[in-house]
Amino acid sequence: MLKRFLPLLAVLALVGPAAAVADGPAKPSGEKDPGARLATIEQRIDARFHAFATHCLVDKAPTQCVHIATRFVQRLGKVQGRIDHIESRINEKCSQPTPPARCAHAADLVSRLDALKSKLAGYESQIKAKYPDAG
Repeated sequence: MLKRFLPLLAVLALVGPAAAVADGPAKPSGEKDPGARLATIEQRIDARFHAFATHCLVDKAPTQCVHIATRFVQRLGKVQGRIDHIESRINEKCSQPTPPARCAHAADLVSRLDALKSKLAGYESQIKAKYPDAG
């Protein structure tokens, strides 16, 4: 079961390219926009949390769920920290006297990142309600 949640670490690697919005070159015409990439990441996190919730946030959960919950909370914290870093990079780049053209959509992207961060905080609180020692 632990192997199901290890790919959450891969989510951290996927969130990283969103930082390219803040400092990367203009995207080629065939590349996905950051909003679509963010939606894909959000769907993956939702699927992993749903799998965790169906196995471990139930009555009579297996004993290994305590360890899994702790790791899940730690990874959620890392993703939230990565989102904070991306937001600060976007704000840094877009607050310059002559911001790049890609900053036209920065406010929308930052609001979507904030929404994802609050969703992750909700997931974390659900886990901590069942497993107070997690995290």
